[in-house]
Amino acid sequence: GPAAIERYVIRPVPEEFSRFASLVNGEVDIIANLTAERAGEVQANAALRVASVPSVRNMFVGLDTRRPPFDDLRVRQAMNHAVDKEALIEVILGGFAVENASVCTQTLFGAAPVEPFAYDPDRARALLAEAGYPDGFSVAMLGPVGRYAKDKELQEAIAGMLADVGVQITHVQPEWAEFLRLWREQLHEMLFVGTGNQVMDCDQHLGYRIHGPRYGRQYQSDEVDALIGQQMAEYDLDRRKAILAEIQQKVRDDAPWIFLFDNMDVYGM
Repeated sequence: GPAAIERYVIRPVPEEFSRFASLVNGEVDIIANLTAERAGEVQANAALRVASVPSVRNMFVGLDTRRPPFDDLRVRQAMNHAVDKEALIEVILGGFAVENASVCTQTLFGAAPVEPFAYDPDRARALLAEAGYPDGFSVAMLGPVGRYAKDKELQEAIAGMLADVGVQITHVQPEWAEFLRLWREQLHEMLFVGTGNQVMDCDQHLGYRIHGPRYGRQYQSDEVDALIGQQMAEYDLDRRKAILAEIQQKVRDDAPWIFLFDNMDVYGM
């Protein structure tokens, strides 16, 4: 049916506290990107409330599988076992995220649940030693600051967890436009980033991150590429879902990312 609201105004307010203050002062009716810290203050105010919904964005750390050390599956598995996703979600994001080891956000058509990598630092150390890195290694991680909720804090926490198993991270954290330029130049072995989706279909995530050269492809699998081609040509929805599920499992098993979580969209109202 028709919306009950006859007119609305969208006002960009980039600074987080200014958005929050506008809500508290009654200058706006709803604000987006409410932080976990502010959510408690909103909930404590009888005139306000918090609303959260699963988003179409998932967050991950891409690993360049074309060159050492990430050309070794054991190293990529170790990176996944070294990062405590539940701690990132609860401590930094205030619970406003859902762990996800799929290449596709779970709100999308064709998304399939896959088993996450267990947080197991001892297993991570053993895998690194088995791969020839008993003392770990040093690597640069490119990630934007100010683009995603708590992006700087998340990158620092991930680096701390990796340091615990011997992997030393050098941060490269430019603003978004410079980040995109460096991303395309493919200068860094690790990439902290998120993927949105305008069409609500798992295929778009695959096109952005797995299939084709867009934004500097770090992972390539002939088998996965062939399956992506199959699902693009498949009109039967059930068969297409089955192919997409197979793709997501294969990508998870190849571990080209440190799989993190799906964001929640959090609003103050």
